[in-house]
Amino acid sequence: MSARAGFYRTWAVATVCWVGLVAFVGIQSVSQSVRTKYIYVPGDPRKYEPYNPRAGVDDGRIAKLSDGSELFFHRSIRLYEDSDYLDPIIEDFWSQRWLRYWTFMLPWMMLAAMPGFLFILVYAVLWVIDGFGGTATP
Repeated sequence: MSARAGFYRTWAVATVCWVGLVAFVGIQSVSQSVRTKYIYVPGDPRKYEPYNPRAGVDDGRIAKLSDGSELFFHRSIRLYEDSDYLDPIIEDFWSQRWLRYWTFMLPWMMLAAMPGFLFILVYAVLWVIDGFGGTATP
């Protein structure tokens, strides 16, 4: 077996171990990140912001969702006519869950893809180095 084939097999086994480790740690991290508290602020273009509960900021109503996240409502919501009808707000928050999940998963997916990027980079460098070792053709 050549050294190049041995390095390739070592890289393949290390990549499988790396992706497995990143998946194991990443799934736990993402599942914890999903269980975040958010606050709805009427009139704010971002609508839903991560929130650490503080007295006097929210109006006391909490929507607990099935993925473990909690939606609080800013006290300024009382100024609006439909402040008692929160279902459309909760449904909108719930419909945006996949975007939130994606933002939590993206760093872990990039970390899992790192061995592939490194393989392409190392292969390209070796290809360039091998180009200097051959004989020139006329």
